[in-house]
Formats: sequence, structure tokens, C-alpha cells
Amino acid sequence: MISRSLFMVCFFLLFLVGEVSCRAGDCPYGSAQAWFKDYKGLWENATAHPVLHQGAAFEIRVVVTIGISVSVFFLKLHEFGTPVYEVIEGPSKIEQILEQRGMMKPGMCFSYAWKLQVRTDTSWVNGYAPLELSVQFNKNDEESASVHFDVLTAFITDEPMEHHLEESLHDTRSSPNAENHPSPSNGIGEIILLVVLFVLLCRGSKLKGNKNG
Repeated sequence: MISRSLFMVCFFLLFLVGEVSCRAGDCPYGSAQAWFKDYKGLWENATAHPVLHQGAAFEIRVVVTIGISVSVFFLKLHEFGTPVYEVIEGPSKIEQILEQRGMMKPGMCFSYAWKLQVRTDTSWVNGYAPLELSVQFNKNDEESASVHFDVLTAFITDEPMEHHLEESLHDTRSSPNAENHPSPSNGIGEIILLVVLFVLLCRGSKLKGNKNG
């Protein structure tokens, strides 16, 4: 039988992987998570890699969690090069700094949501376009830390919108659940560790059997 201590180590690793996998970006002062939802209505963890056409609408959600006591944090959506995205509705525009001030304690969370679209007049097509989230936490005027990651890196196609609507309809008919919700973990790390734990259990049982023989 596998030892209790080895079992606890495996359980701790499983828990740790689950916790780490849900964080898109973190630093000693805090963390940020983000999700993306396309025209199919499916939520994906950041970083998402969708295929979007000109004029395609989508949503993103961001949760900022305070790690230590800070006085202010700044949040910004940023893109590189040729303008591709624009905000339809939300607390800030792209490249506009969103500021949250006040004495914030560890564990406090702040949620934000945007509705965006690919610009109908963007000249950037048939290529990848990242949309970055940047969050800077300020403990005071001199001490700060930040996180940066892409909420999505979409491939912008010049195919007509009808092609994507047909594809969406096909996916909806073939799937029993057309709706899902933001999920903090994709489960890959948990599966790997469960397999490892199973192998260790089998090995422990085999060793015990050999000793009894």
C-alpha cells in the first residue's frame, strides 16, 4: 500500500497545478485572470486563439485579485501595430488606462467586462493580432509590480461572415451543450497527476504482494 505521506504529496501537487493553471498572470502584488467569448457563445481561458473576421463581435472578462495591500492599480488593454480591435461597450477603450484607487487588502477582487469587435475597416487580415492585458499594482509611489499577457491572439481572416455563421450552427447542432461559462482550469495538469498517482498506487500494491509472497 502506498504510504500516507506519498499520497499527501501527490494530492498537494494536484491541488497546486489546479491553482496555477487558472492564473493567466501573477506577480507578488496581485494577479489577473481573463476569459474570451466569441460569436459561438463559448468561454475560453486566456490566452484564446480564435479565428475572427472583420466586424466580428466578442467579449472579454477580467478579474484582478489583490495579493498584498496596495494603494492603486492600473489596467490597460493594448494592441500592437495596425489597429484591429475596438471597444463597443466597457469600462475603458483600448490603450486607455483604467485606474482603481483606495486602500486595497489582500484577497480583494475586481471584475471588468468588455464587448469588442474586429474593426470593419482594419487593413490587417490573414494574420495574427494579439490583444494584451497589462495590470500594474502600486504599493506606494516607489514600489510596484505588474503582469502582462495576451487575452487573445486571433487570426484575422478576410472570409465572409456567412462562413463563420454556418460553422457556428454546425458546432451548436453537434454539441449537447452550446453554452458554457468561464472556467479557471483546463484540467490537463490534474489528469496527468491522477495518472501518476494511479501508477504509484499500483506499484505500491505490487510491492506489497511480492513481500507477502
